[in-house]
Amino acid sequence: NGVAAMLGKKAQTGSKTAAKAERLASVTSEISNPASLAKNGVFWFYIALNPLRQLIVQPHQALRMFAYDPQSALKAWSTNVGQYMKVAINPTGSHSKADMDFFKFIENSGQLSAVDKHNLVRGALVDAAESSNVVVRGVSKTMNVPRKLGFDAGERMNMLVHLGTVYEAYKKAGKNLQDLSVAEKAYAEARALSYNMNFA
Repeated sequence: NGVAAMLGKKAQTGSKTAAKAERLASVTSEISNPASLAKNGVFWFYIALNPLRQLIVQPHQALRMFAYDPQSALKAWSTNVGQYMKVAINPTGSHSKADMDFFKFIENSGQLSAVDKHNLVRGALVDAAESSNVVVRGVSKTMNVPRKLGFDAGERMNMLVHLGTVYEAYKKAGKNLQDLSVAEKAYAEARALSYNMNFA
């Protein structure tokens, strides 16, 4: 923008070369600033466009939960993920109280819905969505498909296991997760254990 402004002043003196260069600088500034272009390029090409890689990398982070509480982590991987998926796939079906309790715990946390507010995702999404360049917005929509299949799905699984492990640890300790203050503490603990990688 600064370069375009300087060239604009030169163009006012009648320089056609400066006028063309000003237009080029203006278009370039709409696509992205250099810092964002570099950062977003790394995100899109290394992470967003590698869905199979991210389906492995994101949930793999949750293996750290075995250091937090091995028994609860094992239960989260072997049982809790299935409990959540059963209800999510068939919300109107007949489900056990245990399945519904865990599903509500996850849904009330809002943490799976916050995946697209992840620091890595947010910068790239906002820069592309706010661009006034139609081509940039169009490319962004197309590239979002593999990102959702890989990064988003993997990060939801990652958060699901973190929340499930804390949920089981709290239950094992006899804490009442129906109590809102206890549940909020569990959500905060799971978020902290996952490195607080959301925009908030």
